[in-house]
Amino acid sequence: MKVALLLLLTFMTYPSSFDGLIEFESVFDTSNLSSKKQEIIISPEFSFNLKKVEFISSLRIRSDLKNSLGSSNLFEYQSDLSKSLIKTNSTQIAIRELYVDEQWGPWMIRLGKQQIVWGQADGLKVLDQINPQSFREFILDSFEDSRIGQWSIQLEKDLKHDKSLQLFSILDNTHNEIMDTNSEYAFSSKYITSKFKSQPVLLNVQRGSGLLKNSSFGVRLSEFKNGWDLTYNYLYFKHHSPVLYSDLTKGVRLVFPEYERSHLLGASASNSFGYFTLRFELAYLSDQYNLAKDINFLRGIINSSEVNYVLGIDWTKLSNTFISFQVFQSYVLNDAQSMIRDELDTKLSFLVKKDFLNETLSFELFYLYSVNDGDGLFRPRASYEFNTDQKIILSLDIFHGDVEGLFGQFSSKDRISLSYEWGF
Repeated sequence: MKVALLLLLTFMTYPSSFDGLIEFESVFDTSNLSSKKQEIIISPEFSFNLKKVEFISSLRIRSDLKNSLGSSNLFEYQSDLSKSLIKTNSTQIAIRELYVDEQWGPWMIRLGKQQIVWGQADGLKVLDQINPQSFREFILDSFEDSRIGQWSIQLEKDLKHDKSLQLFSILDNTHNEIMDTNSEYAFSSKYITSKFKSQPVLLNVQRGSGLLKNSSFGVRLSEFKNGWDLTYNYLYFKHHSPVLYSDLTKGVRLVFPEYERSHLLGASASNSFGYFTLRFELAYLSDQYNLAKDINFLRGIINSSEVNYVLGIDWTKLSNTFISFQVFQSYVLNDAQSMIRDELDTKLSFLVKKDFLNETLSFELFYLYSVNDGDGLFRPRASYEFNTDQKIILSLDIFHGDVEGLFGQFSSKDRISLSYEWGF
């Protein structure tokens, strides 16, 4: 952390470019208009060039004057390498990214704290399993804002015949930010938390020791063939949410959180056909850990292989209009009868966006729906750009469905938000 802070100060002292974003957001409960969040976020970015080397850094300074979202101390999710410079329940100052780009022969090398992104799905993730995510506000933040960068080494090289190769190793065992049980967006769905007859004792999370032992490795081959953008992906990683094993010892329920490993084999494809764009992502997980129906069976957790995919269709024929539909499916390959989740889980998404006044006024509607549980998330949004640097946004987040579902667990958390963005 001291080295990272020294590098950051160097970047800030000798920047060749300096810009960023200031955001003000007020959030209110739709039922009684009580204030839920009064937040300011300052995101400065610095960069400078030194011959063939480019240095890039970004900070996030966040303060919630209302401080009603709660804390994330349930699991220590930040590694020693990535701890925030300052972190309280209401305020956080953190290094978002801090890396160096250099051309080394045919290879482009990126070294430092960075985000590595696979896939293009909206709302839910299929291939994008590389970096951890903050669930401070469930999935209401964009992937870009909620994704947590990690200290990594990434290499990319252009190959013959419209192909490219990406290799990376992540040397940072930072994981998902999961909120405490009394927080605004604490998980309570039956798919995430076991139901115990008595209050369990949560033991310290097992993170493992050793830099290499906790590292992840990935490779992606990309190519453009017959109009198709194709990728072939492999990732060896640790799941970013801990597996909650449990045992009953002398009448006391003990919970043992542990981060487990898995292999991911995946692929993606996209192509445009006139006004239509077809997108597809596929991911096979060798080890996925699901809650058992019987908490006393196999310590309450069943390990199974799993296949996930998303099929998306985008349509742009209407002027200044974008319409998208996605089908997400997850299929468990074995022992589904012993799990709480269904063997086949299906979710749908629908997005429509319309721009007016030379794309300064925008209306958007996004809907996520679980076919299995009948719950969902409805997100209408309107924005207006005063100029290239200033924007105002009004949005609604409406959950519905049974409280045991992934979305329905927050059915009492509907909210309306007003935000202002100023770029500099």
